[in-house]
Amino acid sequence: MLTKLPIGYKALPCHWALAMKYNADGSIERFKARLVAQGNHQEFGVNCDEVYAPVARFESLRLVLAIGTILDCHIHQMDVHTAFLDGSMDGEQKVYMYKPPGYRQSGHEGLVYELKNNIYGLKHAPKIWYNVLHKFFTGLGFVRCNTQYCIYVQKVGEHWIIVVVYVDDLTIMSKDMRLINQLKSDLSSRFKMKDLGDIHYILKMEVRRNRKKRTMTISQHCYINDLLKKFKMEGCASVATPQLRGVELEAEERMSAQQIASQDFDYRVLVGSLKYLVRGTRPENANVVRELSKYLSCYNKTYWVAARRVLKYLKGTSTYGLVLDGNSRTVTYEVYTDASFAYQTKECKSVTGYVISMAGSSVSWCSSKQDSISSRLPKRNSLHLVNAVNKASGFGTY
Repeated sequence: MLTKLPIGYKALPCHWALAMKYNADGSIERFKARLVAQGNHQEFGVNCDEVYAPVARFESLRLVLAIGTILDCHIHQMDVHTAFLDGSMDGEQKVYMYKPPGYRQSGHEGLVYELKNNIYGLKHAPKIWYNVLHKFFTGLGFVRCNTQYCIYVQKVGEHWIIVVVYVDDLTIMSKDMRLINQLKSDLSSRFKMKDLGDIHYILKMEVRRNRKKRTMTISQHCYINDLLKKFKMEGCASVATPQLRGVELEAEERMSAQQIASQDFDYRVLVGSLKYLVRGTRPENANVVRELSKYLSCYNKTYWVAARRVLKYLKGTSTYGLVLDGNSRTVTYEVYTDASFAYQTKECKSVTGYVISMAGSSVSWCSSKQDSISSRLPKRNSLHLVNAVNKASGFGTY
């Protein structure tokens, strides 16, 4: 609604965001243009309050896919079109926005928009959308998981239906296809939806399923190829390992923002991209990426070479992924843990690692430095064992 800007309020600028959406094979699906409010100009307590919105963890999605593979469930995907536009600003702080670039209409000079509905770019836009979706699912009788606020479950007769929510990407699983079709119908009657059918590509991960053999493979081949192109390494030679043995990186002097901006290589961008791969399907890189992440504000060319080595390793293993095997037909998990005894390093702190396995593949993993110094072998073992057991115990509360 166009109105005069009240005294004491500030209007937000806005701009057009242009993007391309890709298919699983890397081809362009469609071009997108979206009007986005510049939420970086919002002030807490003035035009926004709470902004937190939960999002599904990658391990939660892998856990659901593993269970679905073991039980031979139907697993489908849906996408909510322009999800953030579906939500009222009622109950929120008033937000005003300048007219979009290129907007011209006689008599409206000096006026601004008072936002009545949600819009992309606002700091609290994800929270508004999550509240809308939560109200919808609970209205249908779904129950939100105790520890994972983006997993919804419902029991209808003898069958369960589970929904994993990652912002506007929905993964739906059930043994009964009728329950999935009914939920799709309910969603389509309330939101503008896109039915993607059987799960095949989600969060930059390719999913290939063989129902006959009861297997599912999850990989990030296209994402790795995109990284190789982005960092101009398509022609590089692959290496056998992501990290050289015995090489220990040491912190340089902390860099200023100006020094970081003046670097001719995007070390932090590369490490962030590698972290996304570790979160998705590549647990074997967790330790080296953890080490590289320690130096995001104090790095040099040596660190850049070490990060590029991980990409070289990924080039030769781009088709590798997680292979879920459902032939056991029982939902059980195994926990593997280990830790280094790092009293000889300068930091004198051990590194903890654990892997939780289900359906013959990893579903959760971690590599992290312990907070305290362990003077004895049993102590450092007990620390990482407690962490792994706590994580595995949390699976039972999903």
